[in-house]
Amino acid sequence: MEQIKRHRSNSYDNDDESDRRKKLQLTTVENNCLSREIITYFEHLSNELIYEIFEFLDYFRVYKAFFNLNERFHSLLTNSTLLIQINLSSISKSVLQRYYKDIIIRNRHRINLLRLSNLFIYDDFAFLLFHKILKFRRLETLILDNIESYCLENLLYQLTSSPFLSFFINHYFCY
Repeated sequence: MEQIKRHRSNSYDNDDESDRRKKLQLTTVENNCLSREIITYFEHLSNELIYEIFEFLDYFRVYKAFFNLNERFHSLLTNSTLLIQINLSSISKSVLQRYYKDIIIRNRHRINLLRLSNLFIYDDFAFLLFHKILKFRRLETLILDNIESYCLENLLYQLTSSPFLSFFINHYFCY
């Protein structure tokens, strides 16, 4: 007597496979939802973290990008007590005057490093700036690039009365 084996129905296998696919799809959807949930926007970062990020950027660029963005960033930039470093090399006279008015004067109590380059092409402005430098209470480092010697003499005389300045660096390049 010959027995014929019944073949297994594929419907069960298909159901099992279908369940696995659904679980896999569900897991994928959950993972996608989770990945969407961990997206963080810059504006949601804490103030401390934003300040740390700002330390790696040029202050003038931070100012231009964030000062008028919204009230929070405006407040972060104006009410901070963190020290800032100012780099005034290779900028036009109009940008320099705006920088002076908007940033240097408002933050003179926070500036600990000031880098100036070839400012004496704007003699009238340079005189005003150096007169104000003496009032920067936190200025520790002054870096001068490509400053003419006759201007440097006058500046050195003024800087001798600054009790806070601890590093003075002069880079003079002859062409």
